[in-house]
Amino acid sequence: MTAAQIIPFVVIILVLGIRLWRTGKVRPVTIIGLLLVPTIISALILASVFFLPHPDFTITSFAVIATAIFVGIGAGFLRAKTMKLWWDGDQQKVMAQSSKLAVLFIVVLIIGKSMMRQSIATNPHAFLAIDALMLFGASMILTQALELSIRTRKLLLANTVN
Repeated sequence: MTAAQIIPFVVIILVLGIRLWRTGKVRPVTIIGLLLVPTIISALILASVFFLPHPDFTITSFAVIATAIFVGIGAGFLRAKTMKLWWDGDQQKVMAQSSKLAVLFIVVLIIGKSMMRQSIATNPHAFLAIDALMLFGASMILTQALELSIRTRKLLLANTVN
């Protein structure tokens, strides 16, 4: 392997290592972390799918992408359910704690995308697979944010005085 092939793996390992290390720590839920960051990440993913050059879309391509989006919605809902949310009466805030299972799910997705990137030169369908995986990730991230915001709102309404 050349240095150009090794560097992305090293960066991925470092970022995911830091993410796994921070997983499980209790943090207050904020609007920025709940809605703004997932929206920005999803917008970047959508821009890379639709504005980067790749082969033309066919009916099969749209079917694969639609399936990936719907499966991503289901995965985002399940991933949000693995996160613990509760009201902290002392701090008067909604607190969150992510699970290692939720982070490991992302690790598997990133490894899969990295492995597919290697096959682009030999497989013409690799672009479709990468697009589908990225749209799966975007729909998962947005669904997770939506589910967590609904749960956070319920906790806020149940525990705050008007």
